[in-house]
Amino acid sequence: MLNHLKKLITEFNDCKTDKERFGFIIKHKGIFTLMLDNDQTCPIISDHISHQFSEADIEDLPELNEFFGYLGESSAVIDLLEVIGVKGKPV
Repeated sequence: MLNHLKKLITEFNDCKTDKERFGFIIKHKGIFTLMLDNDQTCPIISDHISHQFSEADIEDLPELNEFFGYLGESSAVIDLLEVIGVKGKPV
């Protein structure tokens, strides 16, 4: 499972756009959680997954890239809406 998780992180980090990143997170929503800070959107490994491994194993995993846009910005919300099939238009 740890090797599978490393592979998924590499695949996520290879995403070129936030639309690709949102699509990846939706596809693997049981493994990753989005952490929303006041100025960043970044994925983390979901607690029920990370608890299966030692702290050293988790620290040895590659870092997950952040999203380019903060989910609180209209462009990031539009990207997410388009990934789930909803047309959005900023005001």
